[in-house]
Amino acid sequence: MGWAEAADNDLMVSYVLMRKSNQASSQGDANRTLGLARAALRGQDRLSPRARALALRQQARGHVLSGDATECARALDAAREQAAAALEDQGEEDRILTGYCTPAFIEMEVADCAMLLGQPDRAVVTFQHGLAILPAQYQRDRAVNLARLAVAHAASQEPERACAVAQEAAAIVNGTWSARAVAELRRLPTLLSSWPDLAAVAELEATLAALP
Repeated sequence: MGWAEAADNDLMVSYVLMRKSNQASSQGDANRTLGLARAALRGQDRLSPRARALALRQQARGHVLSGDATECARALDAAREQAAAALEDQGEEDRILTGYCTPAFIEMEVADCAMLLGQPDRAVVTFQHGLAILPAQYQRDRAVNLARLAVAHAASQEPERACAVAQEAAAIVNGTWSARAVAELRRLPTLLSSWPDLAAVAELEATLAALP
């Protein structure tokens, strides 16, 4: 961080602050998540659209943790706009640090925030849209978000859809390991426990038991 500031590298400073905000959100610290995300947006006119989108996504996470659905939606709309604007090549450093921030990535974040806000039906629709536009090469991301979609289906009382989507995610995991996807998939047996006699549930449990 100090080297980035000394070098007057606005992109790197913003990226490091965004990642610190990401760590804070994973720990459930709303104030720190928001504070670091806002710091990542200082001098945003000198940042690339993708860098702005990532910091805005973290702002949204902070608002989720604070229970503020309105501000979360506002930050996510701004992140969507910035991700969609990232058409011009901003250079190698930007590609390395923020190249994963596609419109599909932000759409998945919108869906995940909906789940955190207790809106699984909305999350289902948004995950489906994000997966439809996700570039084919991002197989680990596809597995993670299929698993999250399965969780959303389960939370929406759609056990058969949850199992079908989870099987898709598991098939990808078998070829392209993703610890994040597996963690999401392992949430499903508990969420599907209300349907113990459903054949699809038993089949999914067997699939999950066979994962490495």
